[in-house]
Parts: sequence; structure tokens; C-alpha cells
Amino acid sequence: MNILILDDTRAVREMLALFCARHGAHNTNTASSIKEAQAILENFSPDVVFSDYHLPDGKGISIFGLVRERNPRSYIILSSAGLGADEGLRMALEHGADVFFPKTRLPGVIRTILNGRIRL
Repeated sequence: MNILILDDTRAVREMLALFCARHGAHNTNTASSIKEAQAILENFSPDVVFSDYHLPDGKGISIFGLVRERNPRSYIILSSAGLGADEGLRMALEHGADVFFPKTRLPGVIRTILNGRIRL
């Protein structure tokens, strides 16, 4: 499974990448900005994308169109520590993501996806 983690907080990127590796995902790329994610997506087609909403060079939702071009079946998860559940879900769905989760829930979401309980 190809995974892209887009988050400007290094500790979050590293924690999510490690968590993914421990649960069987061995092809994980991380980016700290939209610009970095765009460069990765030139040669990488993610099955799953974990994207933060607030990034130093814009909003994470701005990358979703490019992700869909690379792999229309990508499962895109928008996350944020600063958006409420209702606002986050609205933003996610309006911009092409599949779901929104607060950052505190991401480890459980990763475990569920990698254990095959969500069909991609």
C-alpha cells in the first residue's frame, strides 16, 4: 500500500510513518508542504493520503485534485487539530476527500485501514 503523509509538524509525520510501518505499510512518503507533496506526486501514486489542513504554503485540500489525477481511487483523509468535526468534514467533502478525522484519532484510523477494515 502506497501512503502519503502531508503534515507540517515533523513529529506528526514521523509518528504516522512509524505507525504505518508497524502496521504493514512499507511504502510511505512524507511531505511538510504542498510544494514537497507536489514533487512526490510526480513519481508516486498513493493509495492513501493523510493530509493536514493548515500547511505553511496553503491548505492541504489544495493538493487533492492532483492526488486524484495520480490515482482516482486514492482514499484521502483530511485531519486537523484546529478544525471542529463538522467544519472539518464539510471542508473534506467539499474538496474531494473521503473523510475528516481530528489528528488525535489518526492512529486508530491508520490501524483500521491497514487491517483491511476499510475497503479502498
